[in-house]
Amino acid sequence: MEQKANNQSNDLDALKRDRIHTKDELKRMEFRAEELERERNMALEEADNLRKMHTEKLNELITDSNDKTNKLERALKEAHERIKLSETRAKDIIKMQEVIGDKWKKEHMLTVQ
Repeated sequence: MEQKANNQSNDLDALKRDRIHTKDELKRMEFRAEELERERNMALEEADNLRKMHTEKLNELITDSNDKTNKLERALKEAHERIKLSETRAKDIIKMQEVIGDKWKKEHMLTVQ
């Protein structure tokens, strides 16, 4: 009987040690879970900040690109207008030269006859 009581005492001690070990392991796991949650939240916050930063930079680049495109389109339109004006002037000059050439021909014909 004494041996049985001794065995039960040993079993009880082993169970107590197991319980303490399990509690300690649970505390470590809870601490690690909290630590991982903090790391996760920090990573999410950093990712969100990076997303915002890159979105702002992208919007700036889009705005700059649109401004440059508009400027180039205006310059191209002005160049087309200058070319049209030059073509119109050139046509007018050619017409005047033809008129002058016809006049000279008539005058020459009159002087030859």
